[in-house]
Amino acid sequence: QDYILPPGSMPAWTVPVLRLVSSTHVEPTTGIIISDTGLVLVPEDFASMGDEIIVLDGGTDIIRNGRPAKIERKFTAEGLQVLSVQGLQRQGVTLAAKIPGNGSEILLAAFPPAEQIAEGEPPLSIPATVMVFGENGMPSIPAETALPNVTGALVDACGNLVGVSLADNVQSMQVSTSTRYQWRQVLLRILGQMQIPLREFDC
Repeated sequence: QDYILPPGSMPAWTVPVLRLVSSTHVEPTTGIIISDTGLVLVPEDFASMGDEIIVLDGGTDIIRNGRPAKIERKFTAEGLQVLSVQGLQRQGVTLAAKIPGNGSEILLAAFPPAEQIAEGEPPLSIPATVMVFGENGMPSIPAETALPNVTGALVDACGNLVGVSLADNVQSMQVSTSTRYQWRQVLLRILGQMQIPLREFDC
């Protein structure tokens, strides 16, 4: 039984994260809740120290559902950073117990770019096929099933996190060769350095 997200929904361990650019403009991204203590993973270039960051918890109203977040730790080489979110009490992510095999189907679960959100577009749920190349055994996403240049979670058939898609520069529905993908070993390293207990599931 494959994991299928109901239309317009996202995994329970994802949250919309907003950087307030001005009183009228916000920059959104997809955050991944990595611990039950309110730690959320976002791209490193999404926000800098001193930026106003809000995580939406359980609704889209910034005033009612917005929780303030601050940068806890940057992982520059990996292109990721961890935010700590005040009062966020949601269960952290379950990682896939192994990297996706050659030919396995994964799903990009992400909030769309800002323009699409403004037009009322639902979250993205886009399938892709993983290729694993012999030499280094690292997963990659071939051009035939290339994903848009959007930050989001890569989810396996059982709904576990297998990797993270990191948009290059401004998010867009176009395909970009600069989109970065970080897989299980990077996620394990971050969880280890943040001393977050691992929850994993073998699909």
